[in-house]
Order: sequence, then C-alpha cells, then structure tokens
Amino acid sequence: MRRLHAADPPLSVVSGIGISTPALAAAVAPLVDAVVIGTPVVRALGHGSEEAGGLVAAFAHALHARS
Repeated sequence: MRRLHAADPPLSVVSGIGISTPALAAAVAPLVDAVVIGTPVVRALGHGSEEAGGLVAAFAHALHARS
C-alpha cells in the first residue's frame, strides 16, 4: 500500500473484494482510501429492503466508529 500511496501522482487505494461484513470493512478502512461494499448489499436486497437497510446501517456504523 505504501508504494501505491507514494506513486507520482498519488493513487487512491480502494478495497472491495471480500468485504462481506461490517467488522471486516472496519478493519480494512484504516488501510485504504475507500471501501466498496456491493455483494452483501445486493444479496440482502434479495431478502427485502428492510434487511438491506439494516445491513447498510450496520456497515455505516462500523465505518463511522473507526473514523
């Protein structure tokens, strides 16, 4: 990661592969510039908007708690 941040011009480092839980997103967040959360939300949408909304809120809370 240091090499990516040291590039000229500096590159943004984004993680999205394997980010399946709010805890994992919170653990990865300090190491990168952005965390992409897609598959868990799409899967939750298949179970209904309430489940997806709760999951998105859990990810947001976990990431906000780390900042």
